[in-house]
Amino acid sequence: MGLVAFWANAAQAQTVVYVPQPNTAYANDAAYPAPFLSAPHQIALPAVKVTASVGGRCGFAVGQAPNQNFTFANFDAGFADSVEFALDCTGAFRVGVVSTNGGLLTGGSVPSGYATIAPYDVQLDLRNDAGTVTATSACQAAQLLTSNIATSCTAKYQAGGSNFAGNASTSRGLRLNGAAQNIATKQKIWVKAGAYTDPSVLVAGTYADTLTVTVSAAP
Repeated sequence: MGLVAFWANAAQAQTVVYVPQPNTAYANDAAYPAPFLSAPHQIALPAVKVTASVGGRCGFAVGQAPNQNFTFANFDAGFADSVEFALDCTGAFRVGVVSTNGGLLTGGSVPSGYATIAPYDVQLDLRNDAGTVTATSACQAAQLLTSNIATSCTAKYQAGGSNFAGNASTSRGLRLNGAAQNIATKQKIWVKAGAYTDPSVLVAGTYADTLTVTVSAAP
């Protein structure tokens, strides 16, 4: 209760000493004389600060994830195409890309002097809400295997740059330092190859690869 009281014995006059304690409130009680009747019943405490933070949110805009099938006839003569996608990112973000095969691959054995995989490049162009490309990079598909992640890319058919291989995270992927919430602002992923000039001849067949694109907030 925070009350300290000293009582004399019955043969002496009674004395009550009231010693208020810091940050202690007492209920007024008419059964006791002053100062108990006027004891403080409120305490003024220092200000209590409440703080919170909201992390960035990032993902593909509804119905705007990259979804495209590219078909190239006689692709050993070279090709180039792209697909757009839109993001809903409240702040800086990263985009990562994974190649399933590390190139255009066909099945079957590889006879001497022949090849069953053809190289190509993947390029990312990332735009802020103003529509300006502020981050771009290109990697060989072979560099987008999760087992072949390096610091930088040396693209085969165009200028290389930062490696965006792997699933995007706060520390992995091509980074754009800004928000991208305008659905009219389109991000773009390119697939490109020049004429096939490697010494090994490509065997006849159907060649394919799958690219998986992921996005993450990057505070």
